[in-house]
Amino acid sequence: MKLEFHGDLVSIYLPIEEKNEALAFLDKYRINYEEIEITRIDNSYIRFSFYSSETIMRLFNQFKEETKNP
Repeated sequence: MKLEFHGDLVSIYLPIEEKNEALAFLDKYRINYEEIEITRIDNSYIRFSFYSSETIMRLFNQFKEETKNP
């Protein structure tokens, strides 16, 4: 796994074989992401990008709702 930070934008690079696990994680936490498949001579990769501030704020609000309504 490789992480890149460009200001608020976070990009995660994973081998294509780990795509289903990554999608399960992103979907479980309802993270809005952009998916791009990258093919290089050495392997195929998948890149997921999302905005960290938007994600953290949404997760915090989700946590507040879950603790308010157990």
